[in-house]
Amino acid sequence: MRFTSSRPAAVDELWERRAELSPADAQARGVVVAAVDMLDTGRARVAFVDESTGDVVVDERAKRAILLAFKVLAGASQRGAGRHRGRRADRKPRDDR
Repeated sequence: MRFTSSRPAAVDELWERRAELSPADAQARGVVVAAVDMLDTGRARVAFVDESTGDVVVDERAKRAILLAFKVLAGASQRGAGRHRGRRADRKPRDDR
């Protein structure tokens, strides 16, 4: 089966020059955020099962966009990282304190 990604071809170009990318590259950030937003909203998938063969087909552009997000969005997930020292931020506080 021949699969064509719905993510922009610019993701491939960014992938080829990934060593040069940084969070300061606004153009790269825009492309990556748009591609990842498609995944976050469910308008696209990273992989699917081909019903005719049963094989898992991976959207390489989607996979690359996710990996590039770590490069061009570096620090975005770090904001406020020190606020929850000593406790898990994803858990509800106990009521018995």
